[in-house]
Amino acid sequence: APTSGTSLRTVFLLKSIYWDDDESDLPLSHVMSYYLLNPSSLIGVKGPDAISYVSTLLGQGLESLGYEVTCVVDVSDIYNASASATVGVVVNPSLSARLAISAAGTQLSAAIASTDPTVVTQAVGAALVAINSLNCTVPRACSSLNREACHKTSQTCGSCLAGYIGAEGD
Repeated sequence: APTSGTSLRTVFLLKSIYWDDDESDLPLSHVMSYYLLNPSSLIGVKGPDAISYVSTLLGQGLESLGYEVTCVVDVSDIYNASASATVGVVVNPSLSARLAISAAGTQLSAAIASTDPTVVTQAVGAALVAINSLNCTVPRACSSLNREACHKTSQTCGSCLAGYIGAEGD
């Protein structure tokens, strides 16, 4: 909550609820993260512990995906049996690059002053996404070219989608 907000401004509450396991397998460990496009490129929000929620800032989503980011929770028991769940939220960009950089600096300063490593990790992740955002305007929709959305190289589609062959990289 909420289901939409602004990068480096809106505090999102991520909660992991309704997980159930045999009492002898407790406690459950909760890890929270998010990604912009590829689930193999997770941005950490909260490391493994028994706390099942976190309040955090998130970096903006990709314009080509309607600014949606995918939040992920991985839950495991003491035997490392695990399950995960995902939910999409819309994280709009700050109004300008200058505001994003200013907000990132403010959040990083506050995080460092807190001396809480989890808060520092959250601020760094959100700041990097905001500062490294690209102009992803392309003449044709990347999906029509069977390529991933723009996310690494400005004004360029990503790699080929699974099952398609073409030029390597973006």
